[in-house]
Amino acid sequence: MPISNSEVISVMAICVSAATALIVAHLHRKQMRQIEAHRTDPSVDLKPPPGPVLAFFRKYQSLILGIVLPTGTLVFNLFNPSPITRTTIVLMAALVCGILTNALVMLEDRYTRHMLRMIDGLSTILDSHFEAITGHQNLIVEQQETLKLLADTVKRLTEAVLAKK
Repeated sequence: MPISNSEVISVMAICVSAATALIVAHLHRKQMRQIEAHRTDPSVDLKPPPGPVLAFFRKYQSLILGIVLPTGTLVFNLFNPSPITRTTIVLMAALVCGILTNALVMLEDRYTRHMLRMIDGLSTILDSHFEAITGHQNLIVEQQETLKLLADTVKRLTEAVLAKK
């Protein structure tokens, strides 16, 4: 006996309402745990960290929106049995251009971040070298002052020895 559309809709309504109730209960428990943690230790923020799905989306947002979705649309258009029109061709060309552009931008962003990390590391190294050179410079100045005092002492001793002769 086949299932009618009204039966499918009623089952879906029950499933959606049950899922909504479970999600709301989960979020409520999560909020209560966060409030209790803040009450115990005030340094804990009241805003909870993002869930795993949201964290994953935020991390790979440009990949999902810039490559996966256009690729899915492109594949859908390729296997669509309707006749190909100029609009379809323009859409496919735009999707391919968008995918390639996004891939290039992502690579450029990755290399730029890498270069910035390298520059930060080099600036730290240069700062430590500058401090070492400044220390050596101060040491050289002190040694020059000591040599001047020694030269004055030698000059006075030489004059004293020559005066005694």
